[in-house]
Amino acid sequence: MNIYDKADWHAGGDGFPEYLPQKCAATHIAFFIVWAIQNNIASALFSKDCNQGLEKLLSRQITPGTFFLEYCDGVFSDDHLTPMGNDFTKFYYENNLYLDDYEKVLGQNLASLYEVQDTWDNFDLMAATINKQWHNWSKRGSSRWLFWKK
Repeated sequence: MNIYDKADWHAGGDGFPEYLPQKCAATHIAFFIVWAIQNNIASALFSKDCNQGLEKLLSRQITPGTFFLEYCDGVFSDDHLTPMGNDFTKFYYENNLYLDDYEKVLGQNLASLYEVQDTWDNFDLMAATINKQWHNWSKRGSSRWLFWKK
């Protein structure tokens, strides 16, 4: 299992502001994984394991951060995604392109990216940006996912 990110890595890190609750360390991760769920690149096993939480999440009864902390234990790994989802995550998330976009979209005028609020409005703003990146990545494509065009 490859772990992409953990809330604990951030909450315990040097750059995490002491004035924020530790749950703020999960928001950026949660937005990405919830986008993956909404775009059907979450693995079937992951979806089955957190079915009750998914119902609450998809009906927006709970926020992305709450879902991530309660149902993923604050850990984002390759087990959460389909093979195609992992390919995109390796390109976009692991290369810090996601955090660059996160800062541009939500982090302007904040002392720290951890101050981004775990809200559906913020999620929607970030999801639109991830959608563009997904579209561009898919259009460029990798031979693995464009086998039907050959």
